[in-house]
Amino acid sequence: MIQVLAGAASVRKRIEDAFSYSVADLDEQSTPDNMSKWDKLTGTSFGTSGGKVSTSTTANSIYILKNGYKSVRVTAALDALSGGDAIYFRVKDANNWIRVREYSTYSSNYSQCTYTSMGGYTVGDASDDGSCYGTFSSANPSFEYQTVCGQQIIGYANFVWNYRPECYSTTVWKLISYYNYGYNEVNLTKRDWQYSVAIEKMENGTLTTLGTPQTYSRPQITASTWTNAIPTTGDQPNAAHTLTVEVTPTLISYTGYNVSGSVSNTDLADFAGVGIGRGSSSIYTASGLNSIAIDIL
Repeated sequence: MIQVLAGAASVRKRIEDAFSYSVADLDEQSTPDNMSKWDKLTGTSFGTSGGKVSTSTTANSIYILKNGYKSVRVTAALDALSGGDAIYFRVKDANNWIRVREYSTYSSNYSQCTYTSMGGYTVGDASDDGSCYGTFSSANPSFEYQTVCGQQIIGYANFVWNYRPECYSTTVWKLISYYNYGYNEVNLTKRDWQYSVAIEKMENGTLTTLGTPQTYSRPQITASTWTNAIPTTGDQPNAAHTLTVEVTPTLISYTGYNVSGSVSNTDLADFAGVGIGRGSSSIYTASGLNSIAIDIL
């Protein structure tokens, strides 16, 4: 039966699997719409549990559909705290394939001085060099002073200290931080969380990257000197999201969590295996795959 989706007249049919059944191994499992079956190609077995793929392996496990397709659009629904899930296509065998893989990493911790309104969550930079200068009082800012270059702050306007960039002698005052009346400065420990998506090719057992992985990065707070004002664990690194990959014999493109990318490529274009699998991820290594939809173009 040919299915035509609204707004997507070029779609010949759709294969869907929400993994709502419970099996120890997807191998030989039919998709709920009876459009195809899963075939284990290599790696650790995938099962299903609680409406999602159940595996925590970071090995190159691959399950492909029994019937292959060269032009497809694949959309995977993924949990927030997952990493390493991959969409495979142009699969010839266990040593020859292309995939789009998502993964997450952290940077090392670093310190930063910020300011926040008391009781609020708004955070902004307060110092160029990441240090705080002890301005925790709510006194008139004109009475606050620092001894950088051995000098004192000379004045204020609208409760914001004036800035004097000169620091050439003991007769020149310099302000190296600022302080708003009713605000507090806070020392934070942060790390940069990164969500990335890469197009990768395995050919004759050699793994390479096609194009440049696209990355979405933001700092995550891990500690604070004022826990009542700023959450000590920061925001949830990402949210439940989708990863969509579109493949033709000449083009590979994807859209993920705040990232997108594409490459013109004909490698392994004669092969039509399409499926799901796992790759590596430094953090959030458990699979978060909740459903898959494969549009045959």
